[in-house]
Amino acid sequence: MQIVEVLPDFFELIPTEALISDAVALACARSQSVYDCLYVAAAVQEDALLVTADLRLVRAMAGSVWYERIRSLEHFAQQRI
Repeated sequence: MQIVEVLPDFFELIPTEALISDAVALACARSQSVYDCLYVAAAVQEDALLVTADLRLVRAMAGSVWYERIRSLEHFAQQRI
Protein backbone atom coordinates (compact mmCIF):
# COMPACT_ATOMS: atom_id res chain seq x y z
CA MET A 1 0.00 0.00 0.00
CA GLN A 2 1.30 3.46 -0.89
CA ILE A 3 1.06 6.52 1.36
CA VAL A 4 -1.14 8.29 -1.20
CA GLU A 5 -3.75 5.58 -0.76
CA VAL A 6 -4.08 6.09 3.01
CA LEU A 7 -3.84 9.89 3.16
CA PRO A 8 -7.60 10.43 2.71
CA ASP A 9 -8.15 8.41 5.89
CA PHE A 10 -6.20 11.03 7.90
CA PHE A 11 -6.46 14.30 5.98
CA GLU A 12 -8.88 16.18 3.81
CA LEU A 13 -7.09 17.47 0.73
CA ILE A 14 -8.26 20.92 -0.33
CA PRO A 15 -7.62 21.99 -3.93
CA THR A 16 -5.62 25.22 -4.08
CA GLU A 17 -7.83 26.46 -6.92
CA ALA A 18 -10.57 27.07 -4.35
CA LEU A 19 -8.23 29.13 -2.16
CA ILE A 20 -5.87 30.99 -4.48
CA SER A 21 -7.94 34.15 -4.96
CA ASP A 22 -8.33 34.73 -1.22
CA ALA A 23 -4.71 33.75 -0.55
CA VAL A 24 -3.36 36.24 -3.10
CA ALA A 25 -5.53 39.04 -1.72
CA LEU A 26 -4.44 38.22 1.83
CA ALA A 27 -0.77 38.00 0.81
CA CYS A 28 -0.93 41.43 -0.81
CA ALA A 29 -2.82 42.98 2.11
CA ARG A 30 -0.45 41.59 4.76
CA SER A 31 2.86 41.40 2.82
CA GLN A 32 3.13 37.64 3.27
CA SER A 33 3.80 34.80 0.87
CA VAL A 34 0.90 33.31 -1.06
CA TYR A 35 2.12 29.90 0.14
CA ASP A 36 1.65 30.89 3.81
CA CYS A 37 -1.65 32.60 3.10
CA LEU A 38 -3.04 29.44 1.49
CA TYR A 39 -3.07 27.92 4.98
CA VAL A 40 -4.93 30.91 6.41
CA ALA A 41 -7.42 30.83 3.53
CA ALA A 42 -7.97 27.10 4.12
CA ALA A 43 -8.66 27.74 7.81
CA VAL A 44 -11.23 30.38 6.89
CA GLN A 45 -12.88 28.17 4.27
CA GLU A 46 -13.04 25.18 6.61
CA ASP A 47 -14.11 27.27 9.65
CA ALA A 48 -11.04 25.96 11.46
CA LEU A 49 -8.19 27.28 13.55
CA LEU A 50 -4.71 27.31 12.02
CA VAL A 51 -2.08 26.49 14.65
CA THR A 52 1.43 27.34 13.54
CA ALA A 53 4.96 27.84 14.81
CA ASP A 54 5.33 30.73 12.32
CA LEU A 55 5.20 33.74 14.64
CA ARG A 56 5.88 36.08 11.74
CA LEU A 57 2.65 34.94 10.05
CA VAL A 58 0.65 35.16 13.28
CA ARG A 59 1.91 38.70 13.92
CA ALA A 60 1.13 39.71 10.34
CA MET A 61 -2.51 38.68 10.83
CA ALA A 62 -2.89 40.66 14.10
CA GLY A 63 -5.47 43.40 13.82
CA SER A 64 -7.16 41.80 10.82
CA VAL A 65 -10.32 39.77 10.36
CA TRP A 66 -8.08 36.74 9.69
CA TYR A 67 -6.53 36.84 13.15
CA GLU A 68 -9.45 34.91 14.64
CA ARG A 69 -8.38 31.94 12.48
CA ILE A 70 -4.71 31.70 13.51
CA ARG A 71 -2.82 31.02 16.74
CA SER A 72 0.78 30.23 17.51
CA LEU A 73 1.98 27.06 19.16
CA GLU A 74 3.49 29.40 21.73
CA HIS A 75 -0.02 30.59 22.61
CA PHE A 76 -1.00 27.08 23.68
CA ALA A 77 2.28 26.42 25.47
CA GLN A 78 1.75 29.53 27.60
CA GLN A 79 -1.72 28.33 28.60
CA ARG A 80 -0.30 25.10 30.03
CA ILE A 81 2.13 26.85 32.39
